[in-house]
Amino acid sequence: MRKSLHYLLALVLFGVFFASYTDLLSHVLYYNEQHQLFLYTADYYHSQTLTGWLTAFVVQFFYYPLLGAAVMSALLTSVYLMSWRILTALTRREDILRLSLIPSLAIWVWTAGLSHTLSVVVWAFIVLAVLSVPACFLAKGKTIRQFQLKGWKYVAVSIVSLVVISLASGYSFLRTFSMSEFRMIKAQQAIDRHNWDEALHHTERYLDNQRQPNPLIFYFHNIALYNKGELLNRLFDYQPVVGINALYFPWQSRTRETEYGHYLLEQLGCINDAQHWEFEAMVVWGETAPRLINLARYNIINRRKTIARKYIARLRQSLFYKDEADRLEACVESGQIEGLRAFSIKESEKANFVNILNIGPNLQYVLTQDPHNRMAYEYLMCDLLLSNNLSRFVENLPLASSFYKQMPRIFDEALLVYQLGGNDTKGLQPGSDTQNRFQQYAQLAQTGNIAALQAEFGNTYWFYLNYVSPYGNRLKKE
Repeated sequence: MRKSLHYLLALVLFGVFFASYTDLLSHVLYYNEQHQLFLYTADYYHSQTLTGWLTAFVVQFFYYPLLGAAVMSALLTSVYLMSWRILTALTRREDILRLSLIPSLAIWVWTAGLSHTLSVVVWAFIVLAVLSVPACFLAKGKTIRQFQLKGWKYVAVSIVSLVVISLASGYSFLRTFSMSEFRMIKAQQAIDRHNWDEALHHTERYLDNQRQPNPLIFYFHNIALYNKGELLNRLFDYQPVVGINALYFPWQSRTRETEYGHYLLEQLGCINDAQHWEFEAMVVWGETAPRLINLARYNIINRRKTIARKYIARLRQSLFYKDEADRLEACVESGQIEGLRAFSIKESEKANFVNILNIGPNLQYVLTQDPHNRMAYEYLMCDLLLSNNLSRFVENLPLASSFYKQMPRIFDEALLVYQLGGNDTKGLQPGSDTQNRFQQYAQLAQTGNIAALQAEFGNTYWFYLNYVSPYGNRLKKE
């Protein structure tokens, strides 16, 4: 009866692990699967360490979230059962204090942090499996001595031990688990799946509780807002204290940023720029599934069939990405990928050198080539607003009539600021409603009650320019 309690406890443990990996730790499985790809080739085996090879083999099953949760739960539950078998074999005593739970729970806590490698799980399972063999022979024919506790005393000791170990594990888990990491990875996952509502949910929950400004969250938030058609209406819902870095990443050779730059660039139609970022990401992370898929897509669009097929061939050598490889192969001849296009360049146009530090000139170039590119226009105008560059903003403002029946509110607010500075607005006039609202803003600002001002006008360009902009409250002069 006492022995069967360990198996019952193992079932409970499996359930706890499975629930965590399908909910709070689901981002751990996704993150690792996106950054490791097991390939069934000799060259892949020789290019990896044994630890990397074994870990990637396990991680490949995370492609299906439920399967990945089951695999991780089974490994950690096995660690508990093998620890119990080894402990009882060595001491020949019943594990009434449930000490065999500690290795399994400690490793589970370890996996809650993205900076911690999952190789610990794999090696713990392998080492304990090896040690279990001699432990079985050692325990064979031996009697496990039970503690001389019966009835309520036995139950009390067991319960106290379980409570202490559970509380210690729970405390350690909370110290290791990062809700910020969870929100960031879940937002990226939503962006990957074009689930804009979910992306907004996670980014807004992050921004509601942010302690330090995170450009990546603003970046994801604004991409989701644009695809929902709400970028200009909600740009200042959360004041972008990082300035223009809320819109894009300047190229600064930061390894952690390489995998994010392509999201905006491919939607803008800047396929060559997106390919540059993805190739750099492959240099950093290796031949992962996202990198291979995107590089294949970009080369298909650019009609580089041979190069595209090189990446497709690597995908075929994995277990779960063969269908994706077939889908991409079917697009090679047509040169078309659903949802992906490159902006057309005039044949007479000279080569354009990309500005890797400031996306503004590149957006201006895209608009010159593709005047109907609404995303390029909105991002250009937002870039000019966030950088206090209202002179260039007003120069591009007449093009707004090509996209909007009514002038966006933040455009009107910026136009009024520029006009109040005694500048030429090229015949454009802010609306009367905007002028009335600015008078209310100015009156409230004079009281010095910043909290009330933010509550009433915190989503306006005026508040950003005067109190938030990292470039100060002066307009940029060119």
